[in-house]
Amino acid sequence: MPSTIGILSAVVAVFVALASQAPTPATPTEPIAAILSAFASHDLVALGEGAHGSSEPYAFRLALIGDPRFADIVNDIVVETGNARYQDRIDAYVRGEDVPRSELEAAWLETTQDPAMTSSPVYEGLFTKVREVNKTRDAARRLRVLLADPPGEWRKVPEAERRRVDRDSFAAAMVRREVVNRKRRALLVYGDGHLPHRNRAMVVGQLEASGSRVFNIWTTTRRSLLPWQPDVLTWTVPSFALVRGTTLGSAEVPMWFPEKLEDQFDAVMTFDRFTRAARDRVAP
Repeated sequence: MPSTIGILSAVVAVFVALASQAPTPATPTEPIAAILSAFASHDLVALGEGAHGSSEPYAFRLALIGDPRFADIVNDIVVETGNARYQDRIDAYVRGEDVPRSELEAAWLETTQDPAMTSSPVYEGLFTKVREVNKTRDAARRLRVLLADPPGEWRKVPEAERRRVDRDSFAAAMVRREVVNRKRRALLVYGDGHLPHRNRAMVVGQLEASGSRVFNIWTTTRRSLLPWQPDVLTWTVPSFALVRGTTLGSAEVPMWFPEKLEDQFDAVMTFDRFTRAARDRVAP
């Protein structure tokens, strides 16, 4: 018959084992280096836009693209807000050629999405930033911007019909053709709702279903992480954090699916708007 000491020892061993497996808080880190490091194991990194048109994530994207290491690692930038009908115009523009703005702006204004949203300067600004970066690079090492909205004369199409267009399937097929099959690396800049791992209707889910591995990042500009990570108020802004095996990753964050965050995203990013809102909620 087992001794009392033996039983207690076994119980302690079980508790120690369980404690060692318990999730730990997510740890913030500098985001540009973290995202560039993700390309060491993934050819595709999907960066959420946060609330469409948000200025803080936009400023970060410009800093990321402008980092001297970025264009040595990444070949393409895939943008949700860009009509593929005008790919040739954008290719010429980011190469440094003269393209009349009246012809260029159709790429981001004439899409399946609301023109009032796509007229935000954050969409045009990304193309301008890539053009600036490419001026410093040899022709063979320039960045390319790929337009992921299906081609069409969308100004002539009623909004109800535009909303029924399968944008994600077009984007996934384009990324497979232009990036994956050509052994290139790409940053995908998309609304966060298109990026969860397990949604096979959306672009990341479709890419993964066909065999690609995508590292995805949820950008928080509209939801506080405070209920799941109380020390988030101490994080540097912006911050990046991996979520796998963390208390944040194990949380069922109510977004699009009632599943653990770590099953939907690999990492999160936080920005000023989120931090200010969270601080206001806990202020005395």
